Amino acid sequence: MATTKVDFTEWKATAASHHTDRFPAHNEWRVVRRGETVSLTVNGEGQVLVRSANLERYYDKFIEEIAFNSRSETEIEVSFPANLAVGVYGLILRVACGNNSDAAAAGGENAAKSCVENVTLAQNLLVVANPWNEDDDVYLSVEEERQEYVLASQGRVYAGSKRGMPWSFGLYRDSSVVAVASLLAKCTEEDRQSIPRLCRRMTSLLNSADNNGVLEGNWSGDYTGGTKPWVWQGSAAILEEYVNSGEKPVKFGQCWVFSGLYTAVMRILGIPCRSVTTFDSAHDT
Repeated sequence: MATTKVDFTEWKATAASHHTDRFPAHNEWRVVRRGETVSLTVNGEGQVLVRSANLERYYDKFIEEIAFNSRSETEIEVSFPANLAVGVYGLILRVACGNNSDAAAAGGENAAKSCVENVTLAQNLLVVANPWNEDDDVYLSVEEERQEYVLASQGRVYAGSKRGMPWSFGLYRDSSVVAVASLLAKCTEEDRQSIPRLCRRMTSLLNSADNNGVLEGNWSGDYTGGTKPWVWQGSAAILEEYVNSGEKPVKFGQCWVFSGLYTAVMRILGIPCRSVTTFDSAHDT
């Protein structure tokens, strides 16, 4: 059996081209944008023939196969369609080595006797929407707006004053990425395929009143057992508490906190979003 290793040394350049280089990059999580490609180098000790790469839905079914042939050191380029459902995927190589590579590819009894290795390149590959790609439903043509509504991790939220208050959206924290991946696992295939449906579904998943979601609203004035809404200064702390508590609703939030939290999740998913305030709404009438 050959030992197959994956070289991620070029990942920094790949992430930069995807505009995801500020997200954490390690074996647990990598963030890529649909409509782009990822290049990886696979090194095998001995004669290695890479038969195929399977892009596998982490929570669901097999999606796509990318075939290529090479030996020893292989440069792999995987393309993610612009209409691929947002979600967590696994990228797995099927490697056949030695003189039995054809038998391995053919399958059956001969394959069982051959030298075959399944290599996981990335177990948790978060594929998000791509506002830089014209074929993506979330395409945004103005670069200044993409920088502000997709990549900005600092901003302001408003609660009754035109000055607003500083807010950290915390996009690039490990716990934020893990929380968003967990929320995606609660979405259906149809939700992840449709951006409008995904946006609507997330409004439910972030509210504890629906589906035991992330944040519990409280306007009673009694905040015993939780954090007063005005104490929060960013979204990352809320998402981190949600993950660390075993996905129990975080206490407590009010309108501007929900707005900051929703904006953070949307931006992580690659969906342009900004936090706004209404001063005279019909919400409670």
